[in-house]
Amino acid sequence: MESLCVRFVKEKDLGSVFKIEKLCFGSEAYSPSLFSYFLTTGFVFLVAEFKGLIIGYCVAEVRNSEGLIISIAVHPKYRGMGAGSALLSKVLSLLDSKRVEKVFLQVKKENKAAVNLYSKFGFEVLKVLKNYYMDGSDAYFMQLLLKHSKTVKG
Repeated sequence: MESLCVRFVKEKDLGSVFKIEKLCFGSEAYSPSLFSYFLTTGFVFLVAEFKGLIIGYCVAEVRNSEGLIISIAVHPKYRGMGAGSALLSKVLSLLDSKRVEKVFLQVKKENKAAVNLYSKFGFEVLKVLKNYYMDGSDAYFMQLLLKHSKTVKG
């Protein structure tokens, strides 16, 4: 998308990030203080910006040769514009550049759009985590193997 930009988060973006978090995850939303922690402690923390507005974000952690996508969300009003793909593509490229070999994430089984997005990028379901979320729903535990010699596609 022409005016969609994915960049590292800035402190001034955190209010918008939290609004998206609340819209997308409701009572299961992470706290503003946790997003501040992600910003200040070396997590890979990106935002998608469209016409000056923050419309999505992604947070990932790197531990040795493994990466964990902690959260990715796009404002409901701006879904279907490629922001989720752009965020995922950028975070996977950054994890690859940090020599991450495996990337993991958890996603609600019922979240078909997210499951399809992750599958499109090559993530595979390793197992089902029963009653993973506060509302009792199950999660898929998914994994992607990165190959450092190839560019991550999406």
